Amino acid sequence: LYRQGHCGAHIILSTLNWWGPSWTAKANTECTEEELLEVLNYSIYFGPSLAYPDENTPTISGQSNAEFDARFKELHNGSMPYASAFRNPSYDAVWASAWPSMLR
Repeated sequence: LYRQGHCGAHIILSTLNWWGPSWTAKANTECTEEELLEVLNYSIYFGPSLAYPDENTPTISGQSNAEFDARFKELHNGSMPYASAFRNPSYDAVWASAWPSMLR
């Protein structure tokens, strides 16, 4: 990400994982520790969280979990890619974080 210019105030990286105290030393990358930390400077951490239990109630995105799941599966040829368990709460978290800027 760093070497491709995908970092800084113009890009917000969302991650579904948390970082241990020495993760930069163990990262499988050619980037330096400073480069890794610069990429995360504008990151948002989501999770672990749960989807709203009622499959039919619309969430902040305006879709219910059932509607979002159907659309998600359609986009991924009926499969659930790795880390899909976070799909619903992550989608809503992005909506919630963007909501204040949409109200201006």
